[in-house]
Amino acid sequence: LTRAGSSAAAAATIASRLRRGDLDHFSENDHPVAVFGQLAALTTLYLSCSKLASLPDTVGQLTSLKWLYLGNNKLASLSDTFGQLTALTTLDLDSNQLAALPESYGALASLATLGLHNNQLAALPESIGQLTELTTLHLENNQLTALPESVGKLAHLEELYAACDEAGVPVIALFPGIDAALKTPDGAEALNPDGLVPRAVRA
Repeated sequence: LTRAGSSAAAAATIASRLRRGDLDHFSENDHPVAVFGQLAALTTLYLSCSKLASLPDTVGQLTSLKWLYLGNNKLASLSDTFGQLTALTTLDLDSNQLAALPESYGALASLATLGLHNNQLAALPESIGQLTELTTLHLENNQLTALPESVGKLAHLEELYAACDEAGVPVIALFPGIDAALKTPDGAEALNPDGLVPRAVRA
């Protein structure tokens, strides 16, 4: 095969693996970078446990993605083009080496579940408050000492998992989204035995 033919064959093989769902354990020398632009209809992408240290800007071309799993890699930073993945509902970035998130993450308007457990985050961008559909946020085992005030704008957030690293005390904070029709001046819905917080306390 010519070099061009070999590259095309390699890209076809990777694309086939992606479409089959055979996505775990890519090596740094067997990276699906070359085919991202060909997979605009892809809705689910698993690249967990793949030893990936980086992702290309072309990841932003996967505009149909709804579920993206990138856990257990070596990612230290992420491209601003992630903000183009506006169809994402689930993003797993657990167990990487991320020290920061780009402000463009605020554009992920459909995101409901965000996993950032076991990274090196010392702060979160203020734009996280724009993730208005977010219901679950995992932040355990990072270097966070505070959360941005914009977190208070996450009206649908039901589960926020964090940890006090210095004290070694796990913390689970729950922010139930209450239907506007159930809100009253005395906050009676908070005492509903079938509500999220009472159920969590009983458990």
